Amino acid sequence: MRARAADLACLAALLAALLAWPLHDPGIWSRGEAREGLVVRDIVANGSWVIARRDGALASKPPFFHWIAAAAGEVVGPTDAVVRLPSALGAFAMLAATLVLGEAIGGRRVGLIGAAVLASVAYFWRSAIEARVDMVFAAAITVFVAALYLRDRRGTLAPAIVGTLAVVAASLTKGPAGAVLALGIAIAYLAAERRLGQLAALWPWPLATAALIAIGGWYVAAYRIAGREFLDVQLFHENVNRMVGLGAFGRHGSRSTHLPRAFAAHLLPWNLVLVWSARRWWRGEREDAAGHLLHAWWMVVVGFFALASRTRGVYLLPAYPAIALLVARALAPVRARWLLPAVVVLSLVMIASEQRSRLGEARRDVLVPFADRIAPRVADAAHLVAAPTLLENDALVLRYRLARSIRREPMVCERDTLVIAPAPSLHRATALGLRVVDAAGEGDRRIALLECPPG
Repeated sequence: MRARAADLACLAALLAALLAWPLHDPGIWSRGEAREGLVVRDIVANGSWVIARRDGALASKPPFFHWIAAAAGEVVGPTDAVVRLPSALGAFAMLAATLVLGEAIGGRRVGLIGAAVLASVAYFWRSAIEARVDMVFAAAITVFVAALYLRDRRGTLAPAIVGTLAVVAASLTKGPAGAVLALGIAIAYLAAERRLGQLAALWPWPLATAALIAIGGWYVAAYRIAGREFLDVQLFHENVNRMVGLGAFGRHGSRSTHLPRAFAAHLLPWNLVLVWSARRWWRGEREDAAGHLLHAWWMVVVGFFALASRTRGVYLLPAYPAIALLVARALAPVRARWLLPAVVVLSLVMIASEQRSRLGEARRDVLVPFADRIAPRVADAAHLVAAPTLLENDALVLRYRLARSIRREPMVCERDTLVIAPAPSLHRATALGLRVVDAAGEGDRRIALLECPPG
């Protein structure tokens, strides 16, 4: 227990040192981060703790991620680093849960190797330093799986309580997918163990009832505030439509291959451990309970999201610890002293590479310097309008960077009205009599701030 506490303390200190710079620089410049940042600002500014908005549009995700950032924002303000803070905390929780589960499965060495392998995956670091809900969601699933195993092996109540809180956190981060994934992993694990009848014993009904009340209570409160709009945005659009391919989530031909390709590419070389596992199975070697858990874990995550009509590679993040611990079990018998330091060095290389990539992407983007230049000019403008042709992604970034509302409506030449227009609308703006105040970018990426001349 003392060694585990020391390991967790060292992990926290190392993460704090590694993430201090990436959380601040570059500033928020992508659409995904700006979207969450606007929600956090609304909570801090208007106290919208139940259901928040981003410049009038209802938040598209449940609020657990935003609650963490807003709580910190109440103290120091909703800065870029604060908006990204939940992801950094999620990274720590995910690594810590992997370390604890690995120790329970095979001792301290398995736990350390598993955490180091997880930290050596580039997409782990990208999610750890981005203001998006994926890392918090993946961390909650990882904590649940660790609690599931400890509850099953030791029979104590504390893991069941922790697992219940993790399910609530996952469900209030990304919707019903949190509870579905957790239940699916538990069922698959117990089915592989041929102990499916013990599911109810693992999670006593008072805890399951408490989880349902907590999750359902938020849904009821949000519905009472936002009504049908809440159901349309968060329940149907983000969950039902995304899964079955309705509305904006129309089915695409690459749907069936995107996630398997991401699984193969993002986790190299560590996913080759599945070949090792298949070879053991072919030779007739039996899996123990830990092996059943780890395989049930990654299979359920990949299978669940592969069914969705619209997916992203980062959806596989909750499966990363399962692969990392399979690798740790395979490598643990290798007693070479260089093994663990080599994986740690690889982890440091990966975060350095990710930070370099982010800085390069941010510097190539035209919106951030454009927004910084026009900020003093638009701060006192009575009206700031976005042309209908301005991409919503760009509008989100500009709303966040300029820290003010931007209405989307037809362009007009009116006194005290500034207009932001992209390249397709600039000819029309000139015809209306608007003149360019500032501009950035070239060709199709050109964007300009325009005003109506006096008189």
